[in-house]
Amino acid sequence: MFFEWHNHTESSGELVVGDFPVGINVVNCYSEGNAVGFGNAGGNGVSFVNCTAFRNLNGFAADNGSVVNGIRYGKNALFSDCKAIENGSSYIQNPYFTPRQMAYGNGKGFAVYKTANYTNPEIGDNARGYYFSNCISENNESFGLHIGAAGNVTTPVYDVQVNGGSYSRNGGSGIQIAKLTENLFI
Repeated sequence: MFFEWHNHTESSGELVVGDFPVGINVVNCYSEGNAVGFGNAGGNGVSFVNCTAFRNLNGFAADNGSVVNGIRYGKNALFSDCKAIENGSSYIQNPYFTPRQMAYGNGKGFAVYKTANYTNPEIGDNARGYYFSNCISENNESFGLHIGAAGNVTTPVYDVQVNGGSYSRNGGSGIQIAKLTENLFI
């Protein structure tokens, strides 16, 4: 399940600006054998509650989305009581899936990835508001929780909170902060 905002072009050549997903709640869902078990790239206020990502390339992923009409969306993602178990290319048992390199890497239980520098003068930087409450991330090929950004990004990720949970027995760090992060609470 991946929530993302897109514009599209009609056959007449007219560009149609789409609506950003807002306030989506994903509850008690299960994902196995996908590139990303659950993801959000551009949705505002998306909540994942009691979901399990098992044996995907990456378990859960969130980034700050795309720039549309001068605004970058994708903030305030909540992950509550979610589980990311055995994610990574060596765990996938889906014969129809071809593993590929994701921009933020592979084998992560949870990944927050800032795609570009952006600051809106009215509301500030939209790469903000990632909340993890009582999540479990175990036995993933790479990090349990990874906070990162594209190589050209020089501005921080804001407002990351990790409250409780377990990030253990992963191939990398349990929690890896790879880019400047402000208002980090663990």
